[in-house]
Amino acid sequence: MVFDQTQRDAAGYLMTDSKRFATPSYALVSDSYKAGTASDWVVVGDLLGTVRIRSTSVRPVFVGLARATDVEGYLGGVEREVATEFDADPSDFQSFPGQAPATSPAEQDFWAASASGSGVQTVTWKPQDGSWRIVVMDPQAAAGVSTQLAVGAKFPDLIWISLGLLLGGLVVLGLAVWMIYAGAREPAT
Repeated sequence: MVFDQTQRDAAGYLMTDSKRFATPSYALVSDSYKAGTASDWVVVGDLLGTVRIRSTSVRPVFVGLARATDVEGYLGGVEREVATEFDADPSDFQSFPGQAPATSPAEQDFWAASASGSGVQTVTWKPQDGSWRIVVMDPQAAAGVSTQLAVGAKFPDLIWISLGLLLGGLVVLGLAVWMIYAGAREPAT
């Protein structure tokens, strides 16, 4: 609850710290992010609200988010580095050998959300069903990418989840105190 009320930025997002990522290859690719399906008990997209990806770089970069199958189709034979986990350090990235991309990323029509340029680039996206990947590339598909990245989400129901957990904890605490009191009383004779 404290985190929800004190760590949001001016736009209401809870963001990770900005982290520098660089590669001499053609692309940086996130591990697949599975948003779930509408039949799941809790759909991740409903919990997260809107997702924001913020890139800060001196040289122009392309930041895009697309279905994992589309990203694999586009970058399947391209030299790239892939994060093995969501919070992976750059030293944990897995390198894939390959060639240069045949076309620039902006020429692709499968991006659910994207931004391109130097300075601060922001991509916002409402999670949808399926597996998704974040891709960072040079806008002209040249080798070498360097940027600072931060990822966050709005978490619209976090305060209600926090309050529910707090109230549930207070009920459990009350029951525990009552059980200790009841067990410690001397039995009547």
